[in-house]
Amino acid sequence: MEVSRPRRILVPVRSPTLLLAAITVAFAAPAAAEDEMLRGPHPFLKENELSVHGGYGAGLGDSFAGPKGAVDYGYRIDGGLWLDLGLGFLSGTCRPRMTGDECGRKGNQADVLAGIKYKLRMNVPVVPYAKLQVGLAYLFPDETADALGPIARAGLGGHYFFYDWFGVGAEVTFGLGRANYEDTAPLARTLASVDFALGVELQF
Repeated sequence: MEVSRPRRILVPVRSPTLLLAAITVAFAAPAAAEDEMLRGPHPFLKENELSVHGGYGAGLGDSFAGPKGAVDYGYRIDGGLWLDLGLGFLSGTCRPRMTGDECGRKGNQADVLAGIKYKLRMNVPVVPYAKLQVGLAYLFPDETADALGPIARAGLGGHYFFYDWFGVGAEVTFGLGRANYEDTAPLARTLASVDFALGVELQF
């Protein structure tokens, strides 16, 4: 006589899988809602920002010119007003004074800056801004001794925010300062440049 085997019950095996799926959905739903792409104005909910930009610094006169990168940290003071701290570095390319001349205006420049930034809230997820920073420019010319000097930078820019914490955009800044080169240095002491950059902004 054949003895029938007991039927296997699959519910206990499947239940942990269903429970795990339910927990995953429960935690994923708020995260998905939080990370929804912006379609209206930026909410301005976070108090910190970090932006990274890269582009070209067009030096005027004897100022250095070349690829430039900048990092800014911002802290929201109130509404659209932010404290803005910045670091910048420019790697200067050869700039002869006349045709056939040697590279008389080549060198690197590092900026340490602090100032304010004002952001404008719009009906779309685009945040334009204006900023003003002052600080010190550290200059490393190839043809003479290193120097430093005060510098001020003013700029306009804007970012398109895909999420409330991530945006991409561009900015244009103008810098004006004065370097304390030695009297025998072959460079003018006036610092002036227009910088064009693209980058990203993270808010947290």
